[in-house]
Amino acid sequence: MPTYFFDIHQADGRVDDDTIGAEFPDNAHALKEAERALGDMAADAAHDPKAQEIKVTVRDDLGQIVGYRAANFESENFDG
Repeated sequence: MPTYFFDIHQADGRVDDDTIGAEFPDNAHALKEAERALGDMAADAAHDPKAQEIKVTVRDDLGQIVGYRAANFESENFDG
């Protein structure tokens, strides 16, 4: 099975490159995993009252980007 790498792009511009990877049967399954991971990260980041963008880029074992998944959202608290 091919190995895929999931690089995390943070709202502040940082990129956390995946150096370990995970095996999936094909691009579609790897991108589905990126969607699941993005959902988990967005749920954690939603508690921050600043605008957020989180992106997961998926690379194959040749280093080619096969796709990405991103979430953009804002949260704000109103008193009263």
